[in-house]
Amino acid sequence: MTRPLLILSFLIATNACFSQTRPEDNVKHINLPAYLIELEQFSGRDSIIHIDSTYGFQITIPKWWHIRETPLNLFGGTFPAVDSIENALLFKNFKKDDFKSLSDFENWVVKDYSMGQSPKWSSQHKMLLKKELTDFKYLGNAYKVQLLRGNKIYDCCYIITETSTSYVWIDFTATNTTYPKNFDKFKEIVSLYKKL
Repeated sequence: MTRPLLILSFLIATNACFSQTRPEDNVKHINLPAYLIELEQFSGRDSIIHIDSTYGFQITIPKWWHIRETPLNLFGGTFPAVDSIENALLFKNFKKDDFKSLSDFENWVVKDYSMGQSPKWSSQHKMLLKKELTDFKYLGNAYKVQLLRGNKIYDCCYIITETSTSYVWIDFTATNTTYPKNFDKFKEIVSLYKKL
């Protein structure tokens, strides 16, 4: 009888030792693919290819575009800091069932709003400027947008496009001074985006 008790005690003790977790081990990742890309970038890997079959796109990620863990319908990250400011680029994906058409989606994102209006997607923002751009016609309609949020003004470039499964709002957000400094980086990443 002593031997089974000894084995049982050993198993309980080893289970307790090996099942202990540290607080960081209990982190639940909301976007595991983005988290794994972050780890690959941390190891120094460049030109990582990300394929999202749910939202129907592929993108090659340069090392300098720091991917961040975001909600699942978003994919994006930040650029290297310019004047201590990190600009953000997000690919915001929406199911086609949520909108009647690409035109309806475009109206909801940007087209329906005039100067001083808040968009339907955020009562905290006010539209200050909206100008159509021709730089990205190969992908879809594009706009330079200036938004006021609180006492801060943001310069943005929005591209409205679609894949086989989703409507996509490509959202580059910067400040007035960093927008022109990072616009070429934004164009580079967009050129690496492919619809599936």
